[in-house]
Amino acid sequence: MLHHRKGSCVRAPRSRFGARWSGLLLCVSVSLLLLYRLHTSSWLLPYPLFSSSCPATPPYPSLVAESDSFNWTTITQHYPVGSFAQLPISEQAHRLKIQHDFSRRGAGFIDRSLRKRQRAAVKATFDNFWTLYKSRTSGHVYSGGSLDVNKVVHIDSLDTLWIMGLRRDFEQVVVAITNYDFTHKDKVSTIAETARHLNSLISAYDLTFCKDRRLLSAAVQVGNMLCTFFDTPNGMPVTHWNSTKAAHGDIQEPAQQSTIADLTSCNLAFTRLSQLTGNMRFYDTTTRITTMLASQQSSTKIPGLWPSGINPTTEDFTTDNTFIPDTLTHAHLAQMAQLLHQHPSTPHASMLHTATEALIQNILFRPITPTNESVLAASSAYIIILPKTQTRQVTLTHNITASSCSLGGTLALSAALSNGDDNARLLTYARLVTQGCIWTSLHAPPTSSSPSRANVKVMPRVFSMLACSSAALDNMDEDCFFDPTVWPKQEYPGFEVVFDPRKLVRPEVIQSVFYMWRVTGEREWLGVAWEMWESVDKVIRKGLEKAVDGDDEEMRMVVQTLKYFYLVFSTPSELDLDEWVIGSNGHAFRIGGA
Repeated sequence: MLHHRKGSCVRAPRSRFGARWSGLLLCVSVSLLLLYRLHTSSWLLPYPLFSSSCPATPPYPSLVAESDSFNWTTITQHYPVGSFAQLPISEQAHRLKIQHDFSRRGAGFIDRSLRKRQRAAVKATFDNFWTLYKSRTSGHVYSGGSLDVNKVVHIDSLDTLWIMGLRRDFEQVVVAITNYDFTHKDKVSTIAETARHLNSLISAYDLTFCKDRRLLSAAVQVGNMLCTFFDTPNGMPVTHWNSTKAAHGDIQEPAQQSTIADLTSCNLAFTRLSQLTGNMRFYDTTTRITTMLASQQSSTKIPGLWPSGINPTTEDFTTDNTFIPDTLTHAHLAQMAQLLHQHPSTPHASMLHTATEALIQNILFRPITPTNESVLAASSAYIIILPKTQTRQVTLTHNITASSCSLGGTLALSAALSNGDDNARLLTYARLVTQGCIWTSLHAPPTSSSPSRANVKVMPRVFSMLACSSAALDNMDEDCFFDPTVWPKQEYPGFEVVFDPRKLVRPEVIQSVFYMWRVTGEREWLGVAWEMWESVDKVIRKGLEKAVDGDDEEMRMVVQTLKYFYLVFSTPSELDLDEWVIGSNGHAFRIGGA
């Protein structure tokens, strides 16, 4: 006699004959599903097609992906590496708690019904964006073949689809990705763009609890392709790479001009990929970049910081004269320290400390505001040589862009990774920088060039502010009111000059608000986030058609911004910062062993 568990959707068979057919159909269905999975993501045995959870330690021997596409591991390596650096063994004692303890009902508590309504509002806007985007792209993005703008956005949106619960759309994109050709045949691919694909694939794989091997298979393929970017005499990457030349075995040289963002764009993803597969080739690549950065960190024109321009060919990171605030964010030092449990054998924590102190001293300043706000801003800077003394002097431009606002989140994470007095001091700086970005957003000047966005509270694309003092905490009590008898005329209160008045949707401000909320548990960040959301929502909805028809950069910024707003209003257990590390491009990786 057959029994079914209570609540089963399967009805009791009426006959023994029916039971046999039901069993046969079940076996056939399972077999077909396994064959499909085997076809879409084939892995060399003895590794299972489905895993129960993410590996606590790197697999041994390493996983090897099979694919019908081009196998980048078979091409000739012009500069092979003799032996690979190994991932450090994680030690729980070196893993600090990052996120506020939200289990205690206190300052971090918020009404659940309110949070759900706010989160639903964000999701509704994303649904509108995604529905219109799908209608414009039709079936094109599911057709396979080479990548284009729409397919790039599809890949980059994978984690957002999962986080917002759009599982059907997520599955459709994953199926489509298995047919994508990630190479641009006879075209140049940039390392930053290709690294974003890898970041997105690994993040999506981690979000599925490491169960969807199609994503890991695609990630390994892209990772192997990215390794060829680093097949150069000094291990520095080719920033603009031609897949056809690489496949034919042609040598490609590093560019003579690049950025820290390019150099470190693969660091997080490569480290996580080594943790997931056991293949140390990926992690070894990151160690060479980190070693080069560490060796020249104290020799730059602002010791401790790296300039905006570097020369990978000559391995010169010291000559350039200009510095930008978001270099520290793009270096991923805090995230690498977190991902590797701040292991004492890795230099990321000490490099982070040195760079953070140099940034506070040389890049931050307190601006003049009409309301005498105790806030900080971050500016690009350059070095001049004083003719009499021949000494170097750091000169701030006081020009500000939204990209500099990622610093608040970076400083908050740095504070959480620090101990004692450093923790409180860095958290104060994180708060002041984030509050500065919030002030320039909520008090932004109207723009007549875009009537639909005239009164929305989004900071202009590029502007300057008058400087009152340095970033020393003792200066926060100084009088920094705008005095027209002392200071030059401003274009708008608090804004000296607005160079580019466009109000674009970018994630950096809400990204820092997200970090401040999760690290401190202070409810004020939720109120500010909602005030910002009401303006950002207007910009997205009024410019929806234009955003969907825009370039991949604009669409990615919209998706990433919506993701951070959604996470702010989600339960703190969603991407808990004790268990996840988030890169500058917004993609999250599960911390090994978490």
